[in-house]
Amino acid sequence: MFYQKSSPYFYSIIVFIGILFGNIQSQSQNLISDPGFEEYLQIPTNTGMGEQCLKYWKNPNRGHFDYYHQSSTGFKSGIPLNYFGKRNAHSGNAYSGICIMTDYAEYVWTKLSSPLGKNKTYCVSFYISKSSVKADYVNEFGVLFTEKDRFDISNVSLNDLNIRLTHIPQIEFTHKPGYTESDEWTCLSKLYKAKGNENYLTIGYFTNDRKTPIDAHYYIDDVSVSLASENNNCSCISGYIAISNTNSNNIHVDTTKTTIHQLTTEEIIFPVKNILFDIDQSIIKPEFYKGLDALVVFMIKHTNIEIEITGHTDNTGDVDYNLALSKNRAEAVARYLINKNIQSQRIKTMGYGITKPITENNSPEGKAKNRRVEILLIKK
Repeated sequence: MFYQKSSPYFYSIIVFIGILFGNIQSQSQNLISDPGFEEYLQIPTNTGMGEQCLKYWKNPNRGHFDYYHQSSTGFKSGIPLNYFGKRNAHSGNAYSGICIMTDYAEYVWTKLSSPLGKNKTYCVSFYISKSSVKADYVNEFGVLFTEKDRFDISNVSLNDLNIRLTHIPQIEFTHKPGYTESDEWTCLSKLYKAKGNENYLTIGYFTNDRKTPIDAHYYIDDVSVSLASENNNCSCISGYIAISNTNSNNIHVDTTKTTIHQLTTEEIIFPVKNILFDIDQSIIKPEFYKGLDALVVFMIKHTNIEIEITGHTDNTGDVDYNLALSKNRAEAVARYLINKNIQSQRIKTMGYGITKPITENNSPEGKAKNRRVEILLIKK
């Protein structure tokens, strides 16, 4: 949360940053174990590697689907540039992709972290973006929930993998003009009343009655299945960023649900929701990606803001080593923001090692809180 000293907008900014770091207690748990396709077994080097690269996501008909990652060294599977076009991740460093053709279709499939409850209503959402290379498009997407594991294709030959699924999805999204947007991400969201015990989710194109040929490709990111709110609101989560290319002047920001008040003091301190690190690590954990992406949104809207990123450690190990580790943590966060097109001149990093703990280092819980990065926003 932001804490603005002596500010009349204190509570509004508290609410905004609660949204920013995506951990508001009133929000229901997302039942998708890896919403942004960040948990990988290996970095992709080519198209069609989603099945072998991703930990939680597979293809229900045991065929191929695509996986793209910012760290990929293969020109076909990178971010933003890849075989099917140019697209930055909706959040984080990765996304998936599916091809949709006349007699061939790819899907993404995952097991929910817990089964859906009988007669409970869930909000289901995900983001899509059409390939800029493929001119064709579709006007329907579907979400299929199933109780059992991947579909039985024991009688299908290897040459028939990726055949179009004939199942009827419980959730159907239809846009008659077609999902043609390739410059930004489009959010699809809908309520679903569960029959109970649905364990698996599949996203893709299920329509089998299209008369004209299809040759389309779509990117997919940030999938969510969570209990609906009391008022059954199922709008897409705001505060995310969709980037049309590497030029920050062409960034589309979805802040339709977030009110950001003009800053009125010289400093805003950002210490409550720290970015936490594992022992002896300076790698940002995926759970903090969305918060950092929303920080990017904030900085793009407020070009007069600079930030100071400070890294910290617990008291385990050598003092000099911890000082270097704290600097590495701060620089890791800076690199993330720079990769999202925040100018490096707006970012200052410092490492304090063990010298500024926020709690005692006499327990594992205390040490975990001290292994952190804090961010200070300064108005120029």
